[in-house]
Formats: sequence, C-alpha cells, structure tokens
Amino acid sequence: MIEDIDALIEQQDDLEQSISEIKAQLEAAVARQKDTGEYADPVWFAKAKAALRFKGAEHQRLMRRISRRRADTSAMHFRLKHAAMCAANAIHAGTGGLIKGSLLERELRDALGLGPGEFADVTADQVNADQTK
Repeated sequence: MIEDIDALIEQQDDLEQSISEIKAQLEAAVARQKDTGEYADPVWFAKAKAALRFKGAEHQRLMRRISRRRADTSAMHFRLKHAAMCAANAIHAGTGGLIKGSLLERELRDALGLGPGEFADVTADQVNADQTK
C-alpha cells in the first residue's frame, strides 16, 4: 500500500525540527567557546555532530521516499485518466462498455488497485460523470 504522503511530510517536519535543535545546541557550544574560551565536553560534541550526520542522512532518505510516493501518485492518476479515456472511446464507438478480461479492464483494475474479482463493469454514466469533473 502506498504510504500516506501527509504522514511522510509530518515525519519530515519532525526530523527537520530535530536537526534544527541539534544545530542550535552545537552553535551555542561554539559561541560559548569563543566567548569564554571554555570548550564543550568533547564526547558530547562528537555525539552531537554524529547525531546531526545521522539525522541528515535520514532526512535525505525520507525526501527520496516522498519523491517516489509523489511520482507513484502522479503515474497512477495518469493511468486512471488514460483508462477512463479509453473506456469513453469504447463506449462512444458502440462497444457498449468494457469487455471482461480485456487489456482496458486490466489497466483500470490495476490503476485502482483492485483484484480480478473486485472489478465492476464501468457504465457510460460513470464515465460521463468522471469526465465532467
């Protein structure tokens, strides 16, 4: 099942917030060192820098997932539009609708994510209603 893009974007927002907080802590430590000459705990500083790198890598992976989901959604909409146009042409040409087991029927079923037994014949009224949207 395609992950919900909104949920991924929410994860992205949380991750960006975490990255901002880590950066703020590191900048505060560097500023304190410049002002007072006192260095932050080197173990803490190394862990914070490593966390920033890991969060950055996680952010990149999440961005790729969001990009793939958007591309998948766009491709699905294109396939649905194409299949609906083919169905409208078939109805207009007088075939009366979809032929069970036809390539068009399979394309519509695949685009909608339905199994073989779940597909209902598309009627002219349904296609016309979809075209007016």
